[in-house]
Amino acid sequence: MKINIMLKTMIAAFVAVISIQLVQAYPLDGAKYTGIQRLEGYRLGQLGKARSRKLPSGALLNMDQVTPRLLNARGLQIPPVDQKFTAEIRKLLRSSSYGIAVLDLTDPNHPVYAEHNATRHFNPGSVGKLAVAMGVFNALKEIYPDDIAARERVLRTAQVTADGFIIHDSHSVPFWRPEQKRIQKRRLHIGDTASLWTYLDWMLSPSSNAAASMVMKHLMLLKKFGREYPVSKAQQDAFFRGSRKELSAILRAGLDDGVRAG
Repeated sequence: MKINIMLKTMIAAFVAVISIQLVQAYPLDGAKYTGIQRLEGYRLGQLGKARSRKLPSGALLNMDQVTPRLLNARGLQIPPVDQKFTAEIRKLLRSSSYGIAVLDLTDPNHPVYAEHNATRHFNPGSVGKLAVAMGVFNALKEIYPDDIAARERVLRTAQVTADGFIIHDSHSVPFWRPEQKRIQKRRLHIGDTASLWTYLDWMLSPSSNAAASMVMKHLMLLKKFGREYPVSKAQQDAFFRGSRKELSAILRAGLDDGVRAG
């Protein structure tokens, strides 16, 4: 796939993700709202009450200060390349070997687009994780079309336990240790349990492949069981003993439906 197609697909996917109301829940004051415990650790760290790295000013906004700009911009088209903006982006790069695309949404009604090395081939890496997130959000919307609170409840309360689906991962994820007043970072291990929202956070923030594998598993469970989700371990095990053809079709549908809905 040519990089310009891949990058524009990535931007379209990102636009779709940030247009979903649920993703406004990542600011530091969102720990109680989302159940993502690392947020509390980082919040206390900024106050000098816990050990964590200091965050840049843009990461310190509260939930009521973060508003997705494209909620009413469905069907947004990527504009033509702006040469002046592209030249400015190139000046920021230390190497000309990168491929990059930037969509400036300062004025949502007149977005500005820049790209560099648009025709070169690159490994898309973790871009696919956006499609996984879109699949989960879309599956929840299909299950609870008129009940955002129910979607949030599932994200906050459904428990995910890492199992044989996780793969070797070089990325560490943050665990909040309130008794020690610190953030611990390590790779996911089999047996690590957290909410679905936390696993989404681990997948998207530190880009954990292991977390992504578990989110993909639970996307399939959402597509299969609908309002019965979350289901017991016995039900999960029985489902994944099914035919590979059926399982592949469910995963494909979950990913494709999410991207199409975006």
